[in-house]
Amino acid sequence: MRLQILGVILLLAGVGAGGLLYWRAVRADADPGDEILRAQEQSRAYQLAMEKNVGRVGLMLSQLSERLGEPRAVAVEVALAGGVAAGVCFALAARPPRE
Repeated sequence: MRLQILGVILLLAGVGAGGLLYWRAVRADADPGDEILRAQEQSRAYQLAMEKNVGRVGLMLSQLSERLGEPRAVAVEVALAGGVAAGVCFALAARPPRE
């Protein structure tokens, strides 16, 4: 019973925190300088130079790390982490007790 309550608390906290982070990310004012840097990083010449320096895998990892660092992605990650933690609690609570 305690694990189920903990699971509910973790689920609500994760979804609530993720929702709050997403709401703040949507309402945040975008800095015009950020868009100029993003346009440069998304240009073909920049991608070719990156691929030449670090290879295709390095370019893909660089793009992935940029996307995961965005506030909206962080909000989704927090909500998913809360859901996974709650799922573990629910799975442990559903196990039959040891004799």
